Amino acid sequence: SLLDSFPPLQSRDRSAEVAATLLITLGVTGVDPAVRKLATSVFDGDPSGVPPAVSAACPGVVAHDPDDERYAEIRRRWSEASTPQDEQRHLGALVATTSAEQFQRGLALCLEDIRSQDAPYVLRRALSNRVRGTEAWDFVADHWVTLSERLPSGSLPRMFEGIRGFTDEWTSLAVERFLTNHRLSTGERQVAQHIERMQASV
Repeated sequence: SLLDSFPPLQSRDRSAEVAATLLITLGVTGVDPAVRKLATSVFDGDPSGVPPAVSAACPGVVAHDPDDERYAEIRRRWSEASTPQDEQRHLGALVATTSAEQFQRGLALCLEDIRSQDAPYVLRRALSNRVRGTEAWDFVADHWVTLSERLPSGSLPRMFEGIRGFTDEWTSLAVERFLTNHRLSTGERQVAQHIERMQASV
């Protein structure tokens, strides 16, 4: 398995980082049941015997399709994180889910609970969700007044980077129309590049 094959890690040994990449690729994109089981066992258990890079990748795999108990645990770990890295890891995992109900719960946190400086990057991650991304766009459009007042204006162009992966023509037209009618105070060129990349994806 990915975990059984590690030699003692040297200071420049990148095998743990490679294993973490494989874990995410096989567990999320490949939906490999053995890899998902492995990630879940690490998430549920004691990660002390696992290389940190691999342990850090496990929430991302679990978050793809968690039951409600594990989704609640992801939220708890975000709110009680002891390090900024752990906080950001679990914060992003809240909108990595393919569950419509869980995804909406994660989005709703951006209106109040998640710090205003973090929320744009959570929404960028949500927009990039391959299954639920268009629902994230609907959320942004529906709550635009609140979001545009709450979030730092300089972070909004980076938030919209998430639209680059949209492949639905109807959604892309709605996005372009919205951004044309709601111009940002900064980053217009950056947003135009996002729109261009989105059109290429379509």
